[in-house]
Amino acid sequence: AINVCDEEFKKLPEDDLVTSISMWKKLSLECSGTGIYEVRLAALYMDLGDYEKALPIIESGMELDSDYEKELLAILASCYMGTRSFEQADEVVNKIILKYADWYRGYYLLSILKAHYGDFREALIAINKANNLKEHPQYYSMMAYYFHRVEEHGYAAGAMAKAIDLDNNEIKRLLPVVATAYSFISLGRIERAEELLHYHQIAVPASKNDPDFVKVIAYLRKKKAEGEVAD
Repeated sequence: AINVCDEEFKKLPEDDLVTSISMWKKLSLECSGTGIYEVRLAALYMDLGDYEKALPIIESGMELDSDYEKELLAILASCYMGTRSFEQADEVVNKIILKYADWYRGYYLLSILKAHYGDFREALIAINKANNLKEHPQYYSMMAYYFHRVEEHGYAAGAMAKAIDLDNNEIKRLLPVVATAYSFISLGRIERAEELLHYHQIAVPASKNDPDFVKVIAYLRKKKAEGEVAD
């Protein structure tokens, strides 16, 4: 049953969460109670931002004797973060790391929590652990942001370059792109900052109205006018 459910899940439209939820729920007779059904449905609701609907599904999934406990715990931690219940998220993430020490996702979630508390050096340690267990382009983007926050600008630039090298879609991530642009400006590499922001705006035209994007563009122009260009 799990294999059949897994195949059916792959057919869901990635760009329409509401339709995906509706289609997946129609498979409840065949798939509920497998663990995979509960994990996927909870994750879909989480992605939609409907944490209230995700939580009871996670609870019912946790009562099953399935192989999906760690995935359910990860979704639970993400839901707690989504509802800004950070103490509860902390407890769940610690539980994941204690029980599944070799699972990358626990350290990924820990890095988000550490960043929320403003401890970017600890966030870097955690995301590095996650990346060592399973290399992922997004983890390099996160490193870029964290490196910027601890003023390790050269490392920020390198991490963002690695992220984009592994997956061009990483250029779409506003937060690390803006952070890396600031790092490039701090390094005097104005043209590289300009290039990064240019390609981001092509990939995500709506960013031109984002306050953070508008702010970094204004800062870039100011620095350009001052003639701060590296040799």
